[in-house]
Order: sequence, then C-alpha cells, then structure tokens
Amino acid sequence: MIGKVKLKDGNLVLIDKHGETPVSPNNPVRFQNLLNNRLVNEDHCWVDYTIETIAIGDSEFDVIDSDVAIIEKVYDKTFGTDKENVSVATERYNKNKYPIGGFAPGFYTNRCITCQKYFVGDKKAVQCEICALESEMNQ
Repeated sequence: MIGKVKLKDGNLVLIDKHGETPVSPNNPVRFQNLLNNRLVNEDHCWVDYTIETIAIGDSEFDVIDSDVAIIEKVYDKTFGTDKENVSVATERYNKNKYPIGGFAPGFYTNRCITCQKYFVGDKKAVQCEICALESEMNQ
C-alpha cells in the first residue's frame, strides 16, 4: 500500500485513507535514515508499506493489539505533490513515469515551447504533457 510519512511530535507517522499509524522502529536503518533526512526539508515522504500488528502474550486475552507501519520502499520527490491524495498520486505515477520530455506535473502555469499554449505543470516544465508525450514517441 502507499501512503505519506510525516513527522508528528518527533515521531514518524504514516498517513493513509485509514488515518494515522505509527511507523515501526524496526524498519531497516537505511529507510529510517532516509526518512529522517528527507523530513527535515520536506513536509512528507511517499512510501510503500505494510501494516503489522504487535501482539504480546501467549493467549488471546494477553494480546496488545497495536498496528505499526513497516516501510518497504521510499519514493523519490517526483512521486506525488503535497495536494494530491494517495489514490490520485498512485494512479498518475503508475500511468506515466515523469518527467516525460519537457513535462512534469505541478501547480504552475507555463507556456509550452512546442504548441505555445498555456498548461499547468512543474515550475521548470517547458512542454505541455501532450507535446512531451508526442516528442517522446517520435524519438
């Protein structure tokens, strides 16, 4: 599953459609370091995760039922934007691997150098998505 990890009160918290889940401290060290370094400069990181339930005790009456997120992959900064929810970002990311040609998704109004029409994209995008896809197919 895919969700966002944020720092909340000094702890890593996974935010997805089900709400907030603490991130397990038993994640691989490389993920812990990467998340901590990225979250110093960013609001959140997109991650692929699984949920694990912590159970303590031998009988069903002794169980402490607490879910934690186990991080399996940390996506790069191009995965999704701050304003996208998980399903929109996942669908878009799986459909097209950005950047494509001179286009990357974003929230800035730019003018395409190919067709001269205005489009919404990344701050540094120079082509609309249609022209970028066409130029990639022609190569």
